[in-house]
Amino acid sequence: MQSLWSITIEDYEEVVRRAREVGLQPGDSMEAIFIDYMLEKGQRPFGNTELNKEELLNDLTQKHGKIAHIETDSKGNQILKIHKKEE
Repeated sequence: MQSLWSITIEDYEEVVRRAREVGLQPGDSMEAIFIDYMLEKGQRPFGNTELNKEELLNDLTQKHGKIAHIETDSKGNQILKIHKKEE
């Protein structure tokens, strides 16, 4: 099961800062650091899903029209993809 979170850019920047402090490289998973940070803040996920990433993107796109999806490869390069609802 995957958890869905609502975060601010400041939350993301703090997680990245902490990841760098412990020596994580671009593309490494920051999930454990992220979860610890959110627990420190007392914030919980707003939902959970059994869908995988592609199924979730397709479902959200059909319901809401456009979804921005950012992927980071093992070299730290980010790719922005915009998923649009098929008409």
